[in-house]
Formats: sequence, structure tokens, C-alpha cells
Amino acid sequence: MLAHSTSCSGRLTTKHSKSCDEPPSECKTVQLRRCKSLTTKQWRRNSPRSAAHTTEWEALSAALTAAFALTGKVSPDHPAAAALAAANHARLARELRGRANWVPGEYTRVPLLSGSGFDVLLLCWSPGAESPVHAHSDARTGVKSNCFMLVLENALVETTYERAQVHQTEVERGAVSGAGTARALTAGTCGYICDDLGVHKVGNATAKGSLSLHVYAPGWVAVSLYREVHGEVDAGGAPIDVDAWGDF
Repeated sequence: MLAHSTSCSGRLTTKHSKSCDEPPSECKTVQLRRCKSLTTKQWRRNSPRSAAHTTEWEALSAALTAAFALTGKVSPDHPAAAALAAANHARLARELRGRANWVPGEYTRVPLLSGSGFDVLLLCWSPGAESPVHAHSDARTGVKSNCFMLVLENALVETTYERAQVHQTEVERGAVSGAGTARALTAGTCGYICDDLGVHKVGNATAKGSLSLHVYAPGWVAVSLYREVHGEVDAGGAPIDVDAWGDF
């Protein structure tokens, strides 16, 4: 209940729709009229509509922070995966669209959050944009990372190569051979990969821009790229700085 000063000449009243059949004491649509003696802090803390002011991104940020505070042992079943799965992707897309950075024919990365043991990035995929095949361990330190992904808008295609298809000695800087396993990722779809599972590439094969949210645990400075022996992409397999490309 709102604390109201007995010395205040103002009144704390309610506004109830005449068309509602419920009594004001039980109606969930009753709106409080603010007394001027209430501080902003009191109002925000007690207002029945305060929860509506929490954005989807704020809620997800808090959930991810709590997830990594709970455990630093990252796996496909980490609480961060559940946090992403529970998020409303459509709301996230609407809220984060204003932060997007679009470059024709390319994809870009926009840092959103750097937490303890994880980084969150917004990836903006222009039509036809595709990443090279890449790993997820830091190429300089050897520290293994994990990638959780949530498609926010439109669709992407992920092509995965198993560890047996990765040939570190076939060419000087690494290559993958054979056909990878491709799957369509529509809006709302989650994904996970780490180097124990293999390497992958992601692309937008549609005529519209796509948005995706990526969580890296931990973050990295550089990752290794792989040349596709029978593919169209020839990334050379060289380590690449995080600031030089979009998400990997």
C-alpha cells in the first residue's frame, strides 16, 4: 500500500472505469492518482504499473547477469540458455532496432553488455551477408569460449562442421572439408556452439535484414578462421580480431 502523509492536503484517490462490473477494490484496472507529497522514489517503488516500465532488454540483462553469477561452468545447459529461451524475441527486436548498424552486403556487431565472464552483442546481418567459418576459442590465449545465440528478427542459416572435419595441418592456417550441416534459424530460435562441438558459419540468405543476439562466455580477443576446401568462402584460416569483423 502507498504510504500517504496525514499532513498532506492532497488526496490519494483511484480512477475506476464506469463500464467495469468489478468493485474498485477488486478491479485490476484501477489506476492510482498520484499525491504530490509522494516522492518519485516512493511512487516508482509502490506504483502497481512500475513493472510495465521494465524493458525486455533490461529483464534479459538482469537474467544473464544472475545466470553467470550462479555458475561460471558453461555448457549447453547453462542458465544463460534458459534466460535466452525465455526472452520475448519480438520485443527485444523492437527495443534494440534503434541500436542496429547496417552496412549493405555485410554484417556488423554492436556491443550491448560486458558482464562478469560474458559479453553480449547485437549482430546486424544485411541481405546476403555471411561470416567465414570460425572457431570460438581465443586464438591468442587458447581460452575456450561458448556462444549462445538468439535470432531476433527474420532468419539466418547456420552451417556447422564437426571436429573431424577441421584439419589444422591440411593447409598452413587450417581448413574444413566436406559438406557442413546447415539449418535454418527463424526468429525466436536459439543456438549454442563451442569448439568441442565443432566450428560454424552464419549467414543471411534472405532479401531482408536479420538481427541476432549473441552471448559469448567468456569474451575473446581473436578467433581462428577456416578455409572451406570445397566452398566459396576462402577466409584463409588466420586469427581475426574481434574489432575487425562482426560476430563469430
